[in-house]
Amino acid sequence: MSLEKVKKIKKEIQGASHIDDTCREKLLGIVGDLEKELSSLDASHKTSADKLAEKAHESTMQAIKDSGSRQDELDQEIEGLKNAVDEFEVTHPKLVQLVNRFCMMLSDIGI
Repeated sequence: MSLEKVKKIKKEIQGASHIDDTCREKLLGIVGDLEKELSSLDASHKTSADKLAEKAHESTMQAIKDSGSRQDELDQEIEGLKNAVDEFEVTHPKLVQLVNRFCMMLSDIGI
């Protein structure tokens, strides 16, 4: 996830009228922490993060493509994504924790 994407997410949260103020502040707090964590990554780690994002994109595309796709191909994509996340988590536990917290909060408010 790039800093530009995080800034876009921040703007979207700030402008979302359907999110109550308390939840908005919590989400913005996590987004701020994500910005700090991403800013602290050196170039090699940013490359790792970009590769993980690309793997997530590939897995998503496999999951949503024509329903005629074979289940074993989808299972392989999901397993590959899981392995990539596990590897990234070893070197970037705080970043993964922040993303998980953010996703859980979005889930809790129905997004």
